[in-house]
Order: sequence, then structure tokens, then C-alpha cells
Amino acid sequence: MRRIIPGMVLCLLTALPSVAQTADKLEPFEPNRNAVDSFYNHLYQKLLYRFAERPLARVVVIPPFSPEYALSVERDAKGYQLKSNIKVAYYDALQQKRIVPDKPLSVCRPIDKELATKIKDLFEAALTTTGAPADPGLDGVRYFFSAYNEKYGMLRAQALTPAPGSRSGALVKICHQLIAYAKGQSNGEDSLIRNISNLTRYYESLNVKMTTALN
Repeated sequence: MRRIIPGMVLCLLTALPSVAQTADKLEPFEPNRNAVDSFYNHLYQKLLYRFAERPLARVVVIPPFSPEYALSVERDAKGYQLKSNIKVAYYDALQQKRIVPDKPLSVCRPIDKELATKIKDLFEAALTTTGAPADPGLDGVRYFFSAYNEKYGMLRAQALTPAPGSRSGALVKICHQLIAYAKGQSNGEDSLIRNISNLTRYYESLNVKMTTALN
């Protein structure tokens, strides 16, 4: 059993008040709900290159002025995989314009069942805490989260540039840590599991409070 380092727990608990004070929720995402979502869905689909149709967890990130990228947690015959796709742009001197290929650059890293399960649990907890759809607008970084659940099918939600001190911001931070891990830029699996577990418990506690309030 992994032991939680007291100092790291203190750091997390210090950050929780700001998270708790921000009543943010992920918003539902339906690709054909309106023109804006249809536009983003076109980009979204291009980022799913070589991704499984039923991911344990997935996030697609669409910034306004830089290449899009995505992360997917999947299980196949070889085991559990952490995959990341990024649209790599380049300048074509002959055409004198910036080119973004349809097929993104892909990286893949095998992960163990514990980490894969932790990520899946976090995404499912986050995706069951959604609010009413808001005006999406066109500015900011769009994050599209999804996870396949055996009982409910594909769960989807989105966020637009969440604040760093919010729970959606904490979810985004973990996604970036996972992308770095997939690329081999980080090997801190123990700290990843701790951060994921702590945020999952926070989402689950909110879901319990919401259920209690409705009953």
C-alpha cells in the first residue's frame, strides 16, 4: 500500500478552500446542439485519430490560437494504454501559409490497471457533476471530457478556460500531468495517483451532497 506523504496532503488541503469556494461545474456537450458546438465537433473528431471508440477516459483540448491536442485512457489486448495526440502545425514556404495536418502526431505509454482505474473513476465522478449549458462563446481554451460507462454509455461534458483554483481547473491540471506522463516527460506515477485520488474524493463528496439535497 502506498503511504501518503504528510507534507503533500497539507499542500492539497491548503488548496481545497479556494476550490470549494468556486461553484463551477462542467457543462453538457452535445455535438449538434448549436453552430458553435458543431464547429468544435469537427475539430474534435480529427483529434480522435487511432483512439478507441469507448475510452475509459478522454479529454480533447482546443485552444484558440495554437495546435489542438488530446488524451485517451484505453484498454486493449496488450493491457492499459495512455495515448496522446497533438496537431503539429508547420509553415509551408511554397504555399506561404501555416499547415495543420489532418493526422496528428501520436504517442502511447503503457500504464498499470491501478492508474487506469483511478483516472476512469475521476472522470466519471466529474462527468456526473454537470450544470446547465451556458453560452459557450468563441474565446478561451475549450476542454471536452468524455468517458464510457457500461451502464450509462458515453458521458460527455465541456469546460471553457476554467479558473486554476476551481475543481474544473484542478481536473485540467491533472490532464496536463497525464499528457506529460504519456510523453515520458514525467515518471511520477505515485504523485499522479495521489492527486487523482484526492480530486476524485472531492467530486464524490459533492455528488453525495447534491443527492442528499435532492432527497
